[in-house]
Amino acid sequence: MSEPKPTPVIPGWLSRCVIVLLGLQVALLWTHGSLLQRQHGDILAMREDIQALADSLDQDQDNWDANEAEAPRPARTILRRHHRAKVVRAALLRVADDAKDRADSEDQGLQSLKKDTDAVRQSEQEALAKAQLVRDQLSISENIRKADEKAKLDAATDHWRPWLWAASGLALLGVVARAVLRRRG
Repeated sequence: MSEPKPTPVIPGWLSRCVIVLLGLQVALLWTHGSLLQRQHGDILAMREDIQALADSLDQDQDNWDANEAEAPRPARTILRRHHRAKVVRAALLRVADDAKDRADSEDQGLQSLKKDTDAVRQSEQEALAKAQLVRDQLSISENIRKADEKAKLDAATDHWRPWLWAASGLALLGVVARAVLRRRG
């Protein structure tokens, strides 16, 4: 008689699956690497653009006309708190001195400006009140429309539930009837 074949310890399909999985892993690593390379190129391009912009701003700073009131400064000099505080104090002192010198001549201009500002504020408040009224009306009508749509959707989805309960009841009744018939027979 022939002896039965011994079952192998490791199935034959396992090695093929491992090879396929390793191949897929290599493909995923290659895809991931290409995406990282593309992202790196994008970041380098953005860095070059930012550097070119900064150089352009520095060149504009150097070419600024000396007759202008104050030339714009690069962002790195603006961020220094000490320097900024000095500039603000000097500007406030200039404004205070100018205000004292021109106070008499500008009183009439300020009064007309104040009247214009009050009129603008008044019209702004009226427009805001109208906008809130319209928004409330729109939201009420929108909420009514949404509620109607939800009621229709609920009615459509609840339409099949009685049929489901009826079918479940019939199935249960059939199971009970079958059990009773089997017990008798």
